[in-house]
Amino acid sequence: MTASTLRNYVISAIAAAERAQKAARMPSTASELAELIAEPWTQAMADEEARRERERRKEEARYEAEERKRTGMDADNRHRLTMARYIAVNHVPKLGWSKGMVSVMEQAATGQLYRRDGSAWNGRRRVSRERTLMLARAGYLSVGRGQDRRIRVTPMGDTALFLVRLHSEGIHPDDKSAYEARYVVARRLRRNKEDTKTIARKLPQIDQWTLRRCARPVTIVEQEARAAELAEQTWADEGGALPGC
Repeated sequence: MTASTLRNYVISAIAAAERAQKAARMPSTASELAELIAEPWTQAMADEEARRERERRKEEARYEAEERKRTGMDADNRHRLTMARYIAVNHVPKLGWSKGMVSVMEQAATGQLYRRDGSAWNGRRRVSRERTLMLARAGYLSVGRGQDRRIRVTPMGDTALFLVRLHSEGIHPDDKSAYEARYVVARRLRRNKEDTKTIARKLPQIDQWTLRRCARPVTIVEQEARAAELAEQTWADEGGALPGC
């Protein structure tokens, strides 16, 4: 029997005793009994609640330790990852990307992509100019100007690539099937055939609302590395002086 159940039984018994004594026109000793047990009962309940709270916190700490070991993330960032996966399932198919486009994005993300002689290169071989331009025109890549020949991933492109990695099933196997999927979406706008083709040749952007919702999770190792970097920077900015010196 739990403490709360026992408490209810006691209250009911005292109330019944009081009614019986009043009905029999006898002295009300039950109310005195209630006062007699009130203080020790309250202390017993407090002790029980404290014990349960300790057990609850102990269980929460055990679960959190196991989850941190399994995922490398704290609770807040695990929640961020769950939300990002949900967003990925809903939005990656809407990107209309092919595996080839993902490859271009991956190479740009590692700093290997640059322009040369009107084409995109990864240091060893030529990369699809058409895919690179489509991604750049949609705002997923930025192409350096003048002496800057690097092709970089933009903030929106970085978010898109993060979502793609979470839900690669939403990527089309080739450029043809990706175009056909975009064409189907464009046809719903009830435009003529040529306008539909024009729209389908372009990649849709990720809307700002989705970009704001998609907070990238950070692992505990990354948090510690950032904290260490910040400490080093602070130390350097203050000339390595100790606090108060």
